[in-house]
Amino acid sequence: MKGQRRNKSVIIPRRCRESMQQEWVASSPPAETGESLVCGGAETPTGWRGLILSCHLAASFLLRLPLPPLARPIPPGAMTRAMWAFPLVGIAVGVSGAAVYAVFVLMGFTSLLAALLAIAVITGLTGGLHEDGLADMADGFGVIGPRFEKLAVMRESHIGTFGVLALGFAMAMRTAAITAVGETGILSVAVALILAESIGRAAMPLAIWLAPPARPDGLGAAASAAKDHETFLSMSVSVTMVSILSLIFLLPLQAMAIMTTMILIVRTMVSCACKHIGGHTGDVLGATGHAVSTAVLMSLTVCLE
Repeated sequence: MKGQRRNKSVIIPRRCRESMQQEWVASSPPAETGESLVCGGAETPTGWRGLILSCHLAASFLLRLPLPPLARPIPPGAMTRAMWAFPLVGIAVGVSGAAVYAVFVLMGFTSLLAALLAIAVITGLTGGLHEDGLADMADGFGVIGPRFEKLAVMRESHIGTFGVLALGFAMAMRTAAITAVGETGILSVAVALILAESIGRAAMPLAIWLAPPARPDGLGAAASAAKDHETFLSMSVSVTMVSILSLIFLLPLQAMAIMTTMILIVRTMVSCACKHIGGHTGDVLGATGHAVSTAVLMSLTVCLE
């Protein structure tokens, strides 16, 4: 097995995640010579226009919905400045999942089946973005070889055995956690999903701030195309937002434990990424968000008893 790049016993076609980047700029005019479409030459809007653009960019990056197309080139670093809105998208996703869970439980379905349907809706809304990243990261980091081989495997459009196993265990843990929280009531599930999805999205700006991009192209590089102080500001706002949200729904010590869990997992994922590929990629960011949201759900099975 040593030296083998990938165990090909399981091959499942998947949607290419780079198509998301193409959607952001599909309606934008061609950039000037030497400029990329992601970093067009437009100046960054300020005030309400800047807030709207940030929310639009965040939703376009994290969701697979028919949103209005961006009618202008994306300014340099706009994606990084939009990361403060990631938790807002997570709240919307969590509310959607909680609504599905509540509807099916009230219709008489079991908590387990309702949890599976809620996860299916959440995955559909995000287009499997985080699941894709988790699978790619597991496959790439499972390669015994140099950095460029790991990055090459992470860019392949198929999933290997490591990816299947990672997704299987992650989905099982998420389903079990939601089912366990559901024993205390529908409202507890709503709180758990809102916190898990918002904190998972807030983990992504933190990962970007802690590590450089592993390669000059791709979603990870596009999300890092801003000055350090802008990255820090977006990260600070997003983390502060979910910290306040945790304090609203949980006791202070519980909220502190949840936020500490997020920081530890992000730090672990970033350290692992730096060791294997020298930094973060879009796959690493997605995997980090998925790992954090899963850990938060598992932690809330204790907090919401």
